[in-house]
Amino acid sequence: DVPFTPPVNLIRGQRIALQMMLDEGMPDVWARTANMAKATRAAFEVMGLQGVSIRPTDSLSGAQYPPGIQDAAFRASLRGRHGIHIAGGHHGRGAQWKGKIFRISHMGHIDGDDMLAAIAAIECELRAAGYDGFRGSGIDSGRQVLSP
Repeated sequence: DVPFTPPVNLIRGQRIALQMMLDEGMPDVWARTANMAKATRAAFEVMGLQGVSIRPTDSLSGAQYPPGIQDAAFRASLRGRHGIHIAGGHHGRGAQWKGKIFRISHMGHIDGDDMLAAIAAIECELRAAGYDGFRGSGIDSGRQVLSP
């Protein structure tokens, strides 16, 4: 019981989202999420980005910004130029991560094409910011994982 009107739209939205997951089948949801995480991390590796977690989860991937990349400007360019929303870092685990890392989610109503679009946008904005630490194409690496 809540002391005010509950957020009915959120409750109904959650019901639809859960039904979509059940329709897809939970093993397939987990496999899709794991595959997108694997593709993103493979892309980050060839893009020369250092991951954040020692034991990453399939729900999201985080990477450290290369020197010279400004968090707010980078995420604003992704959002404004590409329609891609990623999360920044915050204070946690005894480290000061705010402004030093970004995170990309693999959960929700997204698929491999969405993840490839995010990888391509990240690659594009890193190049536009003058980053030159690429060891290969992130988009090609991600595509290889998603389309074996």
